[in-house]
Amino acid sequence: MFSIDFTLYGLLLSRNFVKIIQATRTIFSPQRIAFVVFTSVFVLLVIFDIQSIIYQQYIAFMEIEGGMKKDERLIAIADIVLKLLTGLFAFVAFYLSFRRTKAVESQVRIASESKEIEQFSRAVDQLGSMSTETKLGAIYAFHRMAKVIKQKYGIGSEEFQEVVDILCAFIRSQAATMNTDQESDIGISTAIKILSQDLYSQSEKDLSYVEFENYILPKKMTFVNFSFENSNLSNAKFENCSIEKCSFVNSNLENTNITQCTVFRSVFNQSDM
Repeated sequence: MFSIDFTLYGLLLSRNFVKIIQATRTIFSPQRIAFVVFTSVFVLLVIFDIQSIIYQQYIAFMEIEGGMKKDERLIAIADIVLKLLTGLFAFVAFYLSFRRTKAVESQVRIASESKEIEQFSRAVDQLGSMSTETKLGAIYAFHRMAKVIKQKYGIGSEEFQEVVDILCAFIRSQAATMNTDQESDIGISTAIKILSQDLYSQSEKDLSYVEFENYILPKKMTFVNFSFENSNLSNAKFENCSIEKCSFVNSNLENTNITQCTVFRSVFNQSDM
């Protein structure tokens, strides 16, 4: 039986997950750079031509030799007008092309967002499946999402932490039914093995209030930044592992077996040992 609290928690996080799959767009996109360059060149050319004709008009007005004749001035003015119209037409055509490109990009981005949101929501639902295979598939799906998020936003981002929180909520929920559902242990151990990887070492893993009574945790794990506060770990077993910067504050550690483990910078205040 899957926890309703966990399901609601996952659905709430899925709203924030929109940020994970938003296309990475910057102010310095190639289209915007081309648009700015084209506009700047066009304006500079127009200014240069106008300055040139004004200068020639000034020479003619001052009756300095080399000034334009009347017919030549008309031709020069016509040339300026033609260039302005040509440039304006090119500018409008380029702007419309730019807008169409942005519209296509927006449609592609929306389609990609919809697909990723659907995948995320489906993974949340699959974590609550009665099928062990489906649960494992969902766990590994979140692991793949975490790798993508690392590339886009970094492992210290809010989006990355949300995936970690989902997996931790899954562990807590499954641990509550572990005594009546033996297959829960498979999902729990898989999620713990994933969260013990270096990819998640800087993230806070909240396993507070978890029910791990008589539970044998996977061997040779590296537990970094795990919180077991207010948890029941009586008769649990940690074997051949590394425990670093973990918190066991106010936890039940009665008869907890910590064998061949390295414990470093961890807190055990007010815990029953």
